Amino acid sequence: MQQMRILFLGEIVGSAGVHAVRYGLPEIRTSLNISYVIANGDGAVNGAGLGKSYTLFLRKLGINLITGGDACYTRKDFVENIDSFSHVIRPANYDRRSPGRGLKFFSIDGKKYLCINVLGQAWQNRNITSNVISTIDRILHSLKNPVDGIFVDMHSYSTAEKQTVMYAFQGKITAFFGTGQRILTNDLRILQQTTATITDSGLCGSQTGIGGMEPQSYVQQFLTGIPRYHKSAFQDIALQGVYIDVEDGKCTNAEYLEFPVILPDKKGAMLEMTSITEEISSSEKLEKKQ
Repeated sequence: MQQMRILFLGEIVGSAGVHAVRYGLPEIRTSLNISYVIANGDGAVNGAGLGKSYTLFLRKLGINLITGGDACYTRKDFVENIDSFSHVIRPANYDRRSPGRGLKFFSIDGKKYLCINVLGQAWQNRNITSNVISTIDRILHSLKNPVDGIFVDMHSYSTAEKQTVMYAFQGKITAFFGTGQRILTNDLRILQQTTATITDSGLCGSQTGIGGMEPQSYVQQFLTGIPRYHKSAFQDIALQGVYIDVEDGKCTNAEYLEFPVILPDKKGAMLEMTSITEEISSSEKLEKKQ
């Protein structure tokens, strides 16, 4: 049987995370012989949400599928265009009237796979979602034809909640990737010789900030109780995540990914990204006119 290697990247946080993808992913894809890349993009725009230009930019950088979380509707231009993004999914347990899709079928070398995105309910007062287990169970039972692999990204701030869901579906899915806490947890395993699981897949971006963001504003917010504007940290940049080998619907091997990335100087990197996103926006406008 032919194996496929899937790379799942932890939450992309801020411009540092986007640049980490830009400068690190090409080498990773080549050296590890990656077939397909899934990444959580819920923090790509300054730690909260995913904008239209960043969505297109990340696809251009080689990410095949972007998943979301509690901040996926934060950016207006993203909400207005989410239905047109075939490479983006948002939590499937949002209301059916919410824009976007909660799952994605994709094919590689004639085999069909499914990725599901769900949002935990713990500490999510501003998001009205359905029960996670019931949502995944409903999707699995609705499949009319078998698939060759099923991957779940659960975005949650609760380790217990994510672990409850992973055990509920052990042996029934190929991989469970937890996101949301932005800490690469030391519990990667394969349950029932079938399902790769990890409580949290870490983050792509600064490893020395607070969730990829500069710590000073968080300290002041903690001391005063006054909400602060948080900026992306730019120290100790790395890509984190997990890559797995898939065969006949089962995970046969699972490994951590921690890949340090050296960026150009911050100012030059920011100018470069601005230029690229403007180029993408301009080409989109041209396509619409044509």
